[in-house]
Amino acid sequence: MNILAIDASGVAGSVAYIRDGKLVGEYYICHKLTHSETIMPMLEHMRDLIGIDLDNLDAVAVTSGPGSFTGLRIGVTTAKALAMALNVSVVGISTLDALAHNITHTTATICPIMDARRNQVYTAIYKWEDDELNRLTDHLACDMDEHLEMLATREEEILF
Repeated sequence: MNILAIDASGVAGSVAYIRDGKLVGEYYICHKLTHSETIMPMLEHMRDLIGIDLDNLDAVAVTSGPGSFTGLRIGVTTAKALAMALNVSVVGISTLDALAHNITHTTATICPIMDARRNQVYTAIYKWEDDELNRLTDHLACDMDEHLEMLATREEEILF
């Protein structure tokens, strides 16, 4: 399966290409430019550099939030336009789920946190069990201090 992935949910933007379950290329920029200025040029450069044949794509994956409202609109619109032009499916991926999946081989509780401004955060709690990452809470938008107080009552190691 060949998948093009787009993330425009935060300050940094990225595109990635997965061929047959393996990451073949990833492009990441965290600079002054906006996602509308970087996502397509990153995709085009990566396509040319590693020879991506867009006609062989099976799906376009895109982070669906939480995150920057404008960034999410740019990412989702780009993904939908590409998918429509290439006649492939769009798959939405939770930004918090994607962040949590970056931490593997741990027995600790995983707590990704994204700044939602005004001392608010987007977060959830995850745990690996039997080689499967399970989300233990809903996705939350909450006060950072209250969230830390709640986490302090847990009697386990927590990775942020």
